[in-house]
Formats: sequence, structure tokens, C-alpha cells
Amino acid sequence: MTTMKCPGCPSSTCHCPSEESLFEEEADLAKKLIAKYELPMKLLEIEKPKDNEYTFHFSSETRVDFRLLVRDLQSKLHSKVIMHQVGPRDEAKMVGGYGPCGYEVCCRAWLEDFESITADMAKAQELPTNLAKYTGMCGKLMCCLAYEIDQKEKDRRKPQPLKENETKLGQVAPEKAEEKPAAPKEISHPGESPQEEKVDLKLADSNKPLEKSHPKPPRILRQLPKKKKR
Repeated sequence: MTTMKCPGCPSSTCHCPSEESLFEEEADLAKKLIAKYELPMKLLEIEKPKDNEYTFHFSSETRVDFRLLVRDLQSKLHSKVIMHQVGPRDEAKMVGGYGPCGYEVCCRAWLEDFESITADMAKAQELPTNLAKYTGMCGKLMCCLAYEIDQKEKDRRKPQPLKENETKLGQVAPEKAEEKPAAPKEISHPGESPQEEKVDLKLADSNKPLEKSHPKPPRILRQLPKKKKR
């Protein structure tokens, strides 16, 4: 697919109905000469910035010797011819297409300059390491990987909330909780509820005699038999 750009059109590619076939003859001529000389190149776009000057944008994976092509084009068009080789990202911008998000590729829709996209940008955003998922139609990493990297970097540099027992000066050792005295135990007899009888197990004052909770049973003396008088 070859796109044409007419002079004075504000968009990168002219979509005016009256200008669609403006450079159709020049494009057909260039394609025939490319096939004649068997050049490994793909014609993408034709511009005419001046009256007697044409610019042919093309893509190729290798270096192309197009001296014979330029000579024939200049003799046929009677104008100066400039050949401009573009990279895969510029090719995607000229041709256009749709990304995996369903929208038109950003380079075609609104991007003007290309940023350097690296695999570290995907790692910084904690994305899966399968970079094939983030490869665009140009064969390079998609430009949208750089959209949120600045915000991710700002979030990473923000001070993190302090953890428990931690201050700006360092970590604080936790204080030991005071041990509370154990509550008095309750002793109950069989058949009685714990509330009916309680025995305090606290130590009594050493200067005071111990109080007996139960009275001592009376002592029973054995009665001896009386002696008979003789």
C-alpha cells in the first residue's frame, strides 16, 4: 500500500477525494522501475515539497543502491528526486493500522516523536516477561509502554509508610508489657457451686496468727469406770 501526500495538506497523509490520485502515475512508475532493477525496497509515500522536487519514502531491511532508479525517475519526471529510507517505526506510522487494544496505532493517530522503548520499562511496571505480547506491528516494543513509566518512577520514589515500631530515625524496640498478678483461684467442694465457699490463697501477714476458717471440733474424753469400795 502506497500513501500519497499532497502539498498543503495538514495531515500526514492526504485523504482528500480530489487528491487521492495526485501521485498515482509517479507511484506506478517507481514500482515498475523497482521491479525492473529487482531492488529490495518497499515504496511507502511520495511527497512533493517543491514544484520541481519529489521525495520517495521507502523501507528496506538492507542498504539499497538506488542510483539507477533515481536516474530513470529524474529523466521521466524532469524533476529532482530524493530517496528517503525509513525505519520500521516510521513505516508503521505511514502505513497505519490497529493495535491489540482495538484502536488505531498511536504513531499514526497522534505521536510525533518516538521515544526509546526498552525491556526495563516492562519490568518496572511489573508486567510479564514475555515481550512478544508487547511487540507492535513494526516489530518493536510498543510505544505505550512508556506512557506510565514516569508515574511508576514517581510512585517508587515516594516515601513508604512507616511500619510498626519504626520511626524516621530507625526502629524502636517494643516495650514489654507489665505482668498483672494472677487472679485468686476458687476452690469448690463437690456438690457446691464455686460461689458458695471461697478460700483466699493470699499469704497472710507473718506478724498475725493464721485464722482458722473452721472451728476445732470438741475433744471427747473417755470416761473411766468408778472403783468399787471394799
